[in-house]
Amino acid sequence: MKGLIRAGLLIPKGIYAVMKTLPQKNQVTILSRQSDSPSLDICMLADKIREKHPDYEVVVLCRTLGSGL
Repeated sequence: MKGLIRAGLLIPKGIYAVMKTLPQKNQVTILSRQSDSPSLDICMLADKIREKHPDYEVVVLCRTLGSGL
């Protein structure tokens, strides 16, 4: 059983090792599932991040999830 768990953990570690070598962007993504438009606190957070880190791109994704599949 322990061998199976260890083998299962190797897959995400391997994926992470490969992803680590790829170029990275200076980007912050803020996600919300509560509404289709950003709320006031999300807008304020994005503005503060832009103010403190002007070299970062801030992406806000808002989408209400419907019920069911």
